[in-house]
Amino acid sequence: AKRIALLLWLPRNRIEIYNMKANYHTHTIRCQHAMGRDEDFVQAALDAGFDVLGFADHAPWPFQNGFVSPIRMPMSDFADYVRSVTALRAQYAGRIDIRLGLESEYFPRYRDHMLRLREAGISYFILGAHYNDSEEENPYIGPECQTDEGVLRYAENAVRAMRTGLFC
Repeated sequence: AKRIALLLWLPRNRIEIYNMKANYHTHTIRCQHAMGRDEDFVQAALDAGFDVLGFADHAPWPFQNGFVSPIRMPMSDFADYVRSVTALRAQYAGRIDIRLGLESEYFPRYRDHMLRLREAGISYFILGAHYNDSEEENPYIGPECQTDEGVLRYAENAVRAMRTGLFC
């Protein structure tokens, strides 16, 4: 959890500081490595005094070669994810600000897919650069970053992703 201090300029040169307790990186069971019901996360956030809870499950990808990722939401679960978080946002309106996002790599060949996800209701993407180019053809980035060349490739791909303007 992170506390965000907001500085607001008000009339007559007064400044007020508001502290906001926010989490924009909450996975659901759909990503295959989280546990609990979506509403359980909302209740825990309320109990901890959060102002904002952002769901950001691992983005589903329609891999062209039939690859199925063991660490992300399957495409078949995406509609339920949007429905569930949207319903929780309405149910808890006025008590907590619930956001619908995704944690995602940037795979240039799937850029149009990311745009379709946004059109389906995703309001933000967190850059989670776990793989270069595509998960279906490349190993997890960790071992690659053991060399200077691997770190440089990682940095170049992360910068390319940031330059798209798709990520917060």
